[in-house]
Amino acid sequence: EANMLFGLINKLYQQTSIIITSNKGFEEWREFLGDPVITSAMLDRLMYKCELFNITADSYRLKHR
Repeated sequence: EANMLFGLINKLYQQTSIIITSNKGFEEWREFLGDPVITSAMLDRLMYKCELFNITADSYRLKHR
């Protein structure tokens, strides 16, 4: 799956905007994607000319269950 996600991000890189949400920090991506080389390349492309929003508030979805 990491290879497929990297392929998609690589194809869209510098052609369109990409929005990704995650409850994992970047340092945890290597672990759950399973390949540190692909993860580093993917994060490199995602973080080039990007805006990061780190939302630390309680989850709206969980709050209104």
